[in-house]
Amino acid sequence: MPLTILGIPGSLRKASLNRALLRAAIGLAPPGVTIDTFDLSPIPPYNGDIELDPLASVLDLKARIRAADAILFSTPRVQLLHPRRPQECHRLGLAALRRQRLGR
Repeated sequence: MPLTILGIPGSLRKASLNRALLRAAIGLAPPGVTIDTFDLSPIPPYNGDIELDPLASVLDLKARIRAADAILFSTPRVQLLHPRRPQECHRLGLAALRRQRLGR
């Protein structure tokens, strides 16, 4: 049975080690496992004022989270904290999954 993993790098830099780790994971994935990546650059910081009318990039991210069997975050930890972008992505993903379970 095929497995689809959504890989999300925590760094916005194109040459970051986090992106390199995801590229390595893609190359090492066994047969039947597909790892697609999503660039968080077009995702704006959280703003509750626009949550009811989200940007196309946010809708795309939510759809790709729903379609994935798993999510692989490749993110640095700085002073034991995770960067804000993956935290926002995690929040968006949880909200999308909750709505999917509720049929919204």
